[in-house]
Amino acid sequence: MARAFMFRGTVPRHGIGSSIAIIAGGYRDDTMIPITFSVPFTGTTNVSGGGGSLQTAINAAIAGTRLLIMDSLAYSPVTFTSVTDLTVEADAGQTPSITAAAGAGNHCATISTGNSGIALRGFSFIGSGNAGSGNQTNDGLVNMNNTIPSFDRLIVENCTFSEPAATAASGAPGIQLVGTNGLSHTNVSVHHCTFKNNSASATAQLAGYGACTIGGFNIVFVQNNLILRQNAVITRAASSMRGVVMKNLDTLVEDVLCEDIGTAGSNEAFKHNDELIFGTANGNSSWRNCVAFNCKRGYRATLTSGGMKVSHSVFYNNVAGIAAGQIIMRRDNVPSLFVVEDDVIQSAGDGTAFSGTVVTENNNDVFNVAAPGKVLDPSDFTLDSLPFDVANRIFFTTNPPLQTGGSLGRPIGVRYSVAGEKIFWVGTPLGT
Repeated sequence: MARAFMFRGTVPRHGIGSSIAIIAGGYRDDTMIPITFSVPFTGTTNVSGGGGSLQTAINAAIAGTRLLIMDSLAYSPVTFTSVTDLTVEADAGQTPSITAAAGAGNHCATISTGNSGIALRGFSFIGSGNAGSGNQTNDGLVNMNNTIPSFDRLIVENCTFSEPAATAASGAPGIQLVGTNGLSHTNVSVHHCTFKNNSASATAQLAGYGACTIGGFNIVFVQNNLILRQNAVITRAASSMRGVVMKNLDTLVEDVLCEDIGTAGSNEAFKHNDELIFGTANGNSSWRNCVAFNCKRGYRATLTSGGMKVSHSVFYNNVAGIAAGQIIMRRDNVPSLFVVEDDVIQSAGDGTAFSGTVVTENNNDVFNVAAPGKVLDPSDFTLDSLPFDVANRIFFTTNPPLQTGGSLGRPIGVRYSVAGEKIFWVGTPLGT
């Protein structure tokens, strides 16, 4: 039986394309699709001292430089302009931070013009109430807006994005990257990051951004991330938070957990968006091994062309009322394609499982929803999925019929490789 555990305590640093979970005293890797690009470096420059010293080092760096942060001090916000293959990385054991200046449109890291190849690893990015009510292409803590004519290769790995309690009502996205049609902006990886209260703004917004928002790009990987609303910071009823919002030519989202993000707005955990503010790149997206736990809406396709496929993923609510009146697997616009297969959809007696216009749904387990919406496929189940350990965020099915209920005889909500047992889902450290 496959088991998926979240890390507790220290998270080992590891390469892109691999996530690790503790199982029975050992380690197992979830096989994620490896990214197709890199940001190489040929030399390292040590940086320390906090404040403006990082910006000074960025300005002086030549192509192929790694800036290695040697302390855990607070650094000033930085801007990247005309850099090539620049890595900014915390040394082992160090936890440097950047806090955005207060006010809309201020960022921790701004990607400006003329860049090709940026990698950010091991930083804590902290907001200061930076959500704006109008210029939402310019709100993210790591931000690139649609005035930048071109960009290639951004890697964000092992970073934390957060919004403190004092400014959570105006919380901005952790990552917000906006290109154009996907032809001039390409290659993004967001890997092994934690987002706390980002985009949880209690203020009504003009556009549907989320904690991690990327639009107008081609080739986007969002892998092994945790997106969490913290009740002590902003309450569920006050939070308009969304999780992962994409609008690109080609997107892969896998091994991502969105937990209890809020009920004040649309609050989709995972969304393929159609809004023009995020560019005109209408393409395909694949969402695999993802979890929406106690979320108002699960997976939503609003694009007008292209397709969204959700597979081996979970929607699980154990609190009544969160999904009341909502569609869990929602498709808004025809002729977009929306395929839902091999998933667990378990609510608390409320919510509609599918839009009636979902193109294909099969091999799913739909249990304890108010209504199925679309007539269920003959391959579907209506069984209690009996998730292994909700308290520890372990959401694979333990119901024996579902262990072989998916397509090709695979368990619903659990992924196996031909080589043997693989982890269904593994995430970053639990939020508090």
